[in-house]
Amino acid sequence: MKKLFYILILITGFANAQIVNIPDANFKQSLIENGVDSNSDGEIQETEALATLGLQIYSPQTISTEGISSFINLRNLTLEGMSNLQSLDLSNLSNLQSLTLDILPVLVDLNLPIQSSVTNMSLYDLPLLTSVGFDNLTSLIYLRIIRANNLSNIDLSGNINIETLTINYTASGGLVPPMNLNSLNLTGCTSLTYLEIANTTLSALDLSTCINLETLRYEDNQVANLSLTGLVNLQDAWVMSNSGSNTLQTLDVSECISLTSLRLDFNYQLHTIFMKNGANETINFYQTPNIQYICADESQIIAVQNKLNLAGLTQTVLSSYCTFTPGGNYNTIVGQVQFDEDNNGCDVNGAGLPNVRINIADPSLIGATFSNANGGYTFYSQALNHELFVATENPTWFTVSPELASVSFTDINNNQTLQNFCVTPNGVHPDLEIVITPINPARPGFDATYKIVYRNKGNQTLSQQYGINFFYNQNLMEYVSASVVPSQMVAGGISWDYANLQPFESREIVFTLNINAPTEDINPVNNGDVLTFTTSIMPQAGDENTGDNTFVLDQIVVGSYDPNDITCLEGDIVSPTEIGEYLHYNIRFENTGTASAENIVVKTEINPAEFDINTLQLLNASHAVDARIRGNIVEFIFKEIYLQTGGHGNVLLKVKTKPNLQIGDLVKNKANIYFDYNFPILTNDAETVFQSLSNPDFETDNSVKIYPNPSNAIVNIKSDFNIKSIQLYDVQGRILQTNIVEENTASLDIASKAKGIYFLKVITDRGIKLEKLVKE
Repeated sequence: MKKLFYILILITGFANAQIVNIPDANFKQSLIENGVDSNSDGEIQETEALATLGLQIYSPQTISTEGISSFINLRNLTLEGMSNLQSLDLSNLSNLQSLTLDILPVLVDLNLPIQSSVTNMSLYDLPLLTSVGFDNLTSLIYLRIIRANNLSNIDLSGNINIETLTINYTASGGLVPPMNLNSLNLTGCTSLTYLEIANTTLSALDLSTCINLETLRYEDNQVANLSLTGLVNLQDAWVMSNSGSNTLQTLDVSECISLTSLRLDFNYQLHTIFMKNGANETINFYQTPNIQYICADESQIIAVQNKLNLAGLTQTVLSSYCTFTPGGNYNTIVGQVQFDEDNNGCDVNGAGLPNVRINIADPSLIGATFSNANGGYTFYSQALNHELFVATENPTWFTVSPELASVSFTDINNNQTLQNFCVTPNGVHPDLEIVITPINPARPGFDATYKIVYRNKGNQTLSQQYGINFFYNQNLMEYVSASVVPSQMVAGGISWDYANLQPFESREIVFTLNINAPTEDINPVNNGDVLTFTTSIMPQAGDENTGDNTFVLDQIVVGSYDPNDITCLEGDIVSPTEIGEYLHYNIRFENTGTASAENIVVKTEINPAEFDINTLQLLNASHAVDARIRGNIVEFIFKEIYLQTGGHGNVLLKVKTKPNLQIGDLVKNKANIYFDYNFPILTNDAETVFQSLSNPDFETDNSVKIYPNPSNAIVNIKSDFNIKSIQLYDVQGRILQTNIVEENTASLDIASKAKGIYFLKVITDRGIKLEKLVKE
């Protein structure tokens, strides 16, 4: 009998040990209602707890979840509406995968498994919860935090598995104050693809290691700086409604090369957007009224401008010149154009040829660039296959190796390749050219500055004493100074020597003249007067094309001027005989702002109906310049010029007109000048018409007759206007004879001169004529 009683006691004790202790009756009842009590005995046995894989409990009266630790095989747990629950210990639930806590308004203490397999977690309406041990949740993939106002510091650093994160403090019923989020650490979250942060006080966010982020929703926050650097997989970005105390002024998505959509609505402080990234994203900026500058890909300029127009943002500056490389991924072709004067091959130490045009063609672009002072050049491309060749003005005078270079890439991923060109003389072809251009206008009583540019476009190195000659009316102006000391000066004439002018080399001489004031008693100069200047380069004997060895500039005197302009140096009216020949354009710019300009771009569009862009040549620039041609667009990029306030510069080019133009046709050019991120300055239209000259003020050449030419003795000069003087020069530019005339006719005896070529300069009241004279 005693033995039977002892066995009964053991059985009863064992049975009691299998019941889970759940002191909160409300929680226990909720478990029973969830079907945990499989044997319907009103108790929860350990076996029943172990057999439970999922729980969804709504229990407003529950104050304790003691006993939940026995449910160690739980995979999914949802606790809702526990208005009195202050502490929740889930540390024993090591198999938990999904956890949802919803409306636990007094919960302050949450313990999670140390070694957790939780992959999905949703935390809703937990206003008193101050911390969560996310560092233990190494398997977390999905995290949603909604209205947890005291969860002010969230650290997910090192969580390499998390893919989706939402932190939101909005409410469907209307406006609520923002969540007090002070910091969010996402360092090392390399798998994160979706991030949503809305209505928080977060002011800084580092996403630099979230390299796989695809979607960003960043709304109603107080961010001052938002860096999206390195987010190459980002496709959809909403940075919206960041108003109130938000101070976000600049957004840069230039490295977001996969971006398809960018929404920037309701950003009242935002004024600068960098979106040059090679992507073709759509952009919206509804109620973002203070945008001052947008940098976009060239291919997007029209679309973005249309958006700006629709938004009424007509004063927003839009360009692609925040950088001078393509947006997104691209490849680079670099090289040097070298000169093999001795015909013994080029090497790494060979001389580089400056201002040489290199043409490029790929499936999407026909363009060109010009070599720099050292002969170097660079092309940026977003194509795989290219053909390059050197385009000299006189191609038959040179042998170029390779004649045509084919450059290919296997992908477009910031690769670089080297392609050099070796240029060798072919025969003996000396050829010089010279141009004079004003640096600033001629104004009565003020100094005027000019630049002579001379260039060797032949294939021989040349030198000449008195080789550069400049003629002016000494009665209307006087010489002040020059950047190169003259080798000879006479009344109305200046000469300079030059030595060892290499093929393709260009040099300049800058000089200043003082223009007579209108108050002068003799020879006053007034607004509207025309000043004529002539410059020539020697030797002309043997020169392949003497037509460009002399240049005549007619300059109209002005009282005021626009410092940013374009001028056709041949003038407003050109003889029809010049159709199909070169016109020279000088584009001037001046920094009229209050700070130095780091970068300046001069952009002009060449009309293909009027000009042959394949003939365009860069002759001179005031500063180091990268010149490039894309289609019919020509850009002169002065990178890192740092032009001081009041500083000025210029670029000088020439381009041939189309040969099919007719008498009376008008051609014109203009330019946009970009100073950093400022609105571009649009120059005047430089208009030139091809017609016979009818205004005697512009027909100095036609009004002066020189005959006979050639001559062996007497040369007669007859002019429609008073001839002030005549001067005879040899081919070296030395003055041989000067006669003062002050009549309409004159004669010159050259019988004693040796046979050969001379130059006769005739100065009249209306200008100067320089003509080649042959002595038989």
